[in-house]
Amino acid sequence: MKKIKTEHVVFALYIAVLLWLILFKLAFRFEDILSLAGERRVNLIPFYYDNEVNIRHHIKEAVMNFFVFIPFGFYLCAFGLSFKKGILAAVSTSLTLELIQLAFAIGGADITDLITNTLGALFGILIFIAFVKIFKNEKRIVKFINTVAIIGFSLFFALMAVLIIAN
Repeated sequence: MKKIKTEHVVFALYIAVLLWLILFKLAFRFEDILSLAGERRVNLIPFYYDNEVNIRHHIKEAVMNFFVFIPFGFYLCAFGLSFKKGILAAVSTSLTLELIQLAFAIGGADITDLITNTLGALFGILIFIAFVKIFKNEKRIVKFINTVAIIGFSLFFALMAVLIIAN
């Protein structure tokens, strides 16, 4: 029987939180999730923002998309995917999430999200490659990132618990 590696557990937690964030907008209650359903919107113009919401909101969302996908790229490399396959996996995953949002009308499908998600994953891949070149010990790098991720998840889930209790 194969031993489950820490990075697989951490990656599974990351994917669960990523799906919760992107598809369910961190909704806690089933009613809140149902209220997300609305009209289907598609934006195929990169970095085009309508006037409904101020530009700061859109910039914040683009930056958040970038940062939330950095671990995705990092873990793709940790699992042994090549640079090209990592980018393809990032584009495919982001496109799938955008299409799910479109299909279920739980957010707009936006080319800007696809671009910023992919750039975030690319940055994660580049960070991993740079760390391997600098520190020359892939296993220790993965262990360090797993430790940072576990601490981050602990803080995230503690914050979510506080928000649920306060709600």
